Amino acid sequence: MSDTQSTRERAFQACDAIFTKEDKFPTVDSVVDAIGVNSRRLVSEVIKEWRQHLAARFRKDRAEVPEAVRRLWFSALEVAETSLTSQRQALDDQRREMKAQIQAWQRTLEERDREIASLKATLDERVQSIESLNRKLEALDARAEELTASLERARTESSRLQGQLEEAKAAQSKAEERVNGTIEWANLRIEEERTRIEHEWQGKNARLDSDNSRLQLDVQRSEVRQRQAEDRLDGVLKQLAERDAALARGQEVKEALLGEIKSLETAFARREGEVDALQARLGRLETENARLLSDTQENRRQLERLSPIRQAADHLPALREAVTTIIQSLDPKDFPDEPVNWESLNCTEVNACLEEDGQVRYRVGMSEAAPQCVRLPQAISQLLVESGFESVDIVCEW
Repeated sequence: MSDTQSTRERAFQACDAIFTKEDKFPTVDSVVDAIGVNSRRLVSEVIKEWRQHLAARFRKDRAEVPEAVRRLWFSALEVAETSLTSQRQALDDQRREMKAQIQAWQRTLEERDREIASLKATLDERVQSIESLNRKLEALDARAEELTASLERARTESSRLQGQLEEAKAAQSKAEERVNGTIEWANLRIEEERTRIEHEWQGKNARLDSDNSRLQLDVQRSEVRQRQAEDRLDGVLKQLAERDAALARGQEVKEALLGEIKSLETAFARREGEVDALQARLGRLETENARLLSDTQENRRQLERLSPIRQAADHLPALREAVTTIIQSLDPKDFPDEPVNWESLNCTEVNACLEEDGQVRYRVGMSEAAPQCVRLPQAISQLLVESGFESVDIVCEW
């Protein structure tokens, strides 16, 4: 004998014991307490079978049943009807709460969509800021070209100098080439990093940290190269200072060059600050995006848990139509002992509820039929199963 069959027999016996010894109608809680097994769904099915069995036995032997037992029977029916009313009210309350919760989740999703749209707008602003920085870099490149032209003029002017002046010009030209090469390399690296950040922002946020680290390392390397170039330039300037007497006419050119180099250093330092600020903003944006992604995934999981009840709600019109068709097809002669007003018998409500085990159960309310009707609900349930609707409770009421 299986555990389920043993539990059903014990629950059935407990129903008999509660009804005969305690003079009251068995409930799910009282039967669970009696058998010591918390299988509420199974107990609920057994209680329904027991009620059907008791009703059939009562109709068979009602001529021999004492008046006291009849009164007990009708009292139990009243209790059952009251219990059904309270359960129906609880189910309605649960349905309203679930509907309100779904609406709240939908509002939350709409807020998250608005936040994501705001973040996208912020990202567009960041892209525009990067483009503005690129334009500034282009201006710096143009300025560097102007400086190169100025240096060429200076070399032409200083070519007339002899000996030491020519040596100083050669050293100065090499220093300028190194500085220009360092600046161009840094500009190329910054442009490459900006392109990589824009591309990976669209689908690979996880790589932002490594890209940012690489960008920082490149900037640090650029700073090292710049300092090396500055050190070499300082050496050249010291040599030019020693030959200051012989380079009287080249002094103005040298001072102008030093001013331009300092301006370039200032612009480069300002560019480094802007890159650092951009990296910090990207880090904050990445953190916010991860948080929104986590919230969105949690909301989707909650909606997935409610998916069965939403799907069941789509089946309610078809279920109501099927019940109406079945009522019209029933023959009153098949239910001689059922107290039913056949002329006004109709379906008053069709609901769906989500049970604790995640299964969906339907509830169909019938008016103009006594709550103690047994064969009528059974017949309708059987026909609904044949129509493809399972787990349907039929509740009769006047």
